[in-house]
Amino acid sequence: MCRVYIASGCASGTTKAGNAMRIVKVGLIMPLLVACQQEPVPQDAGAGLKLDAALASQSFEYACGRGQTLTVSYDQGGIAHMVLDGEELSLPARQAERGAAYGNGKVTWTLVNADDREVGTLENADGVVTQCARRANTAAPAPTLTACRAEQLQATAGEIDAGMGHRHLPVTLTVKGTTGCLLPKWPEVSLVQDAGKPLKVERTTDSYFASVDGRDRIELQPSKSVQFYLGWSVIPNEAAGETECPAVSGWTIKAPGGGTLPTLPAQATACGGKINVSAFTDSAANGEAGPKTTQ
Repeated sequence: MCRVYIASGCASGTTKAGNAMRIVKVGLIMPLLVACQQEPVPQDAGAGLKLDAALASQSFEYACGRGQTLTVSYDQGGIAHMVLDGEELSLPARQAERGAAYGNGKVTWTLVNADDREVGTLENADGVVTQCARRANTAAPAPTLTACRAEQLQATAGEIDAGMGHRHLPVTLTVKGTTGCLLPKWPEVSLVQDAGKPLKVERTTDSYFASVDGRDRIELQPSKSVQFYLGWSVIPNEAAGETECPAVSGWTIKAPGGGTLPTLPAQATACGGKINVSAFTDSAANGEAGPKTTQ
């Protein structure tokens, strides 16, 4: 979504008044910028994760400090956008004991309801705190789930299943902590190879062992899990002149919100020049009927 900002504030008729406006201390909201609304467009939250365009962004005004106005827009990816001291900031949602919280390590923005009013607290890295209050009575949207980051996930490899020259490995991802997150339809997997011809990773919805259609957006809640499947052949493709198959010593998974999970060790010999990867499925992990299998 494209956001265009214009400066806001009260025009002054005297030089003295103009100078007074310029001596606002660092940490208070400086002449702030107001977003010009445009038609929202679909947003990516990483690895093809699509968010609903209808709720891509909502903007709200807050009265802060000595009457300055702070405009904050909240997108459905769980990010609060604002302009502070001339710098455009994007603050991801953070865990909060009360209300809602956003922050980027340097600036934090917290929201609570007090006396039927929504009160915001802005704090910078120097510890300067500014209090703000919503101009309207309706509540700003609570932080929604964001794309899963590597530190939020734990990966576990299951037992390799074998049949008719094929191998099948289930991999489980579980949310750590108390904050859920979003996953796209497909995992992003890379292979660790000792040597030899590089293998391709190909997506499939129907392998020898399992058929998984997947969903474009998966809301992974705390303590819940999803699975995907890796499959490969151990029979050399002699028609293509393959006599020795490439070895794989590990699997790495990139999180859609950033970062890479610790490498899962492997001892696999994959023939045919490729490894198949399925879409995510949460059915088997959450006690529902698992994907269909063929023995």
